[in-house]
Amino acid sequence: LPILWVVFGNVFMGAVHDYLALMASVRHGGVSIMTVSENVMGRKAKYIFLLYVYSALILVLAAFFSVNAKLFAVQPSAASKAMIYMPIAVLLGILLYRTRLSPAASTLTAIVLLLAGIAFAVKYPFLIPGDAYHTWMLLLALYSFIASILPVWYLLQPRDYLNAYLLWGFVALAIIGSLGIAGEGLTGPAYTSFAPKILGGVPTPFWPAIPLIIACGSLSGFHSVVASGTTSKQLANELDALLIGYGGMLTEGAVASLAVIIPIAYAWQHPEFAGFLQAMGMSPEVISAYQEKGILALNKIQRFTLGYGFTVGQALGGSETIAVFMAKFAGIALATFVLTTLDSATRLARFAWQEMFDWLA
Repeated sequence: LPILWVVFGNVFMGAVHDYLALMASVRHGGVSIMTVSENVMGRKAKYIFLLYVYSALILVLAAFFSVNAKLFAVQPSAASKAMIYMPIAVLLGILLYRTRLSPAASTLTAIVLLLAGIAFAVKYPFLIPGDAYHTWMLLLALYSFIASILPVWYLLQPRDYLNAYLLWGFVALAIIGSLGIAGEGLTGPAYTSFAPKILGGVPTPFWPAIPLIIACGSLSGFHSVVASGTTSKQLANELDALLIGYGGMLTEGAVASLAVIIPIAYAWQHPEFAGFLQAMGMSPEVISAYQEKGILALNKIQRFTLGYGFTVGQALGGSETIAVFMAKFAGIALATFVLTTLDSATRLARFAWQEMFDWLA
């Protein structure tokens, strides 16, 4: 059922929503979706919408701060990669906009540095002693503030451009992994529950929990704020909106599908997964819990990153070394995209705050 929601919601709602939000902004001169609402429904509607958007962005930021801090705390290699990645993105922006180096040469330079950075991050993880989670929460808040006030060309645009190559590599490997184990069948149950204990430790109905949990992969109002806040101002041609708005959301749907499939398709309760957990340095208690409960014994981040690493590793020959590297690569990819959301959401919240008080100008 989650896969059905991703597929149908993404194609028939999410992608259409993103494209139309982007085009609405473009046709109104590149203004935010909140200003579009003012043009269509009046000034009062704009400020009601702004208040809602600003409040929602605070919730988005809180959720992603927590996710990223947890990821960095449990997988320090992802933190190392993030710290290496940002200077590379800044360098790419400078090469593209402040030198005469061609875009192709600039991109190639950045990709080579990115690959070297990934290898370095896996080998030399960044460890924070003590309460790593709350330390990362503070550091991420500081990063988001700084990144949100920098010019778009300096960090946001080159970083997201570089992200595209990382995303396609991540998706390509996931597809290889899925196809490689396609003939072995699912290891997870076909059905668990229509009301699992997800929110607050009490049974959570399938609807509306699924649209809330699988947001950006299927349908997300946040995308309308992004599309009108930054994307519409960067289009070289209005015709590009279809590929970027509709096509970009289809790509997110592919990522969401893989994120749902991989943990349950192969790693739910595989006889070799316990050995892989040992290779990842998991405690005997965690391994024992996995053998008893399956992949649900792991936390949400581990289900995805370890499931990805194990599946791709099995498809590429079954080497534990490859599987461990791929699990760390999955964490690095996840951290990269969460960081993108963090400073983009902070920038958009700043825009919304400014719009709320534009009457003072």
